Amino acid sequence: MKLAWSALQIQGGRDYQEDFFAVLTDQGMNLNGARADGVPITLPYGWALLVLADGMGGMVSGDIAARFASRSLAGYVGEHFAGQADRSQLLLDALVHANDSIGQFVHDNSDHDGMGCTVIAVLVDLSIREVHWISVGDSSLFLLREGEFRLLNEHHVAEDGYSLTSAVDGKNMQTVNLPNEVLQLQGVDMLLLATDGVETLSREEIQSRLVEYAQLGSVASFQDSLWHLRKQLGRVMRGVQDAALPSQDNVTLLGAMLYLPNIN
Repeated sequence: MKLAWSALQIQGGRDYQEDFFAVLTDQGMNLNGARADGVPITLPYGWALLVLADGMGGMVSGDIAARFASRSLAGYVGEHFAGQADRSQLLLDALVHANDSIGQFVHDNSDHDGMGCTVIAVLVDLSIREVHWISVGDSSLFLLREGEFRLLNEHHVAEDGYSLTSAVDGKNMQTVNLPNEVLQLQGVDMLLLATDGVETLSREEIQSRLVEYAQLGSVASFQDSLWHLRKQLGRVMRGVQDAALPSQDNVTLLGAMLYLPNIN
């Protein structure tokens, strides 16, 4: 059993990209779509970590914060995986580490004061199909299961619908989503991590574009499953681009599901 994952990213109408993602497996670390050959950190076979961060728009150095948090969190999980059997606690410790690292960076570089980001981290145990996850901010973790599309995490947003009430910014995180129960993957479940720029589309529109997702589990090869997954993400991203909003925010879609070659 393997984890098929793929990511798509657009800058939208913004001057620069503030989203960043990291994927850690037994094959090493991937940072924003590029293999990080200089980072000698892996997870044991059968485990995978997906991290997505979105720099806080309008704040200084949001892109640096997103990159810093993704790398710090993924690195911490890889380095401390063997010593922490409680995987939810491991994710919480890694998130605190990422937050503290940003705080230390700002302390040493005062011109970056005010930087911060949202974070979602998903840790998958492929052998028993269990998912542990944690999130802060307003990026989304979706589950698509047998035609039902639902949001798993709570968004930390003020009543104005824009300001974040909790973020990874080197200060005290006011709220953290860390469920007590693990998520048990079934069949061809699809996980979708998305930054808030995807909200150009309604959830119904996103779901309607994730068609043929069930075919992902029955494809002939692992490479075929990656192609089909990327095709589904492409449908969603094209919907965002077709809306052609001049003020379109950055969008990153990070999708994953189990590759199950024996499903017919």
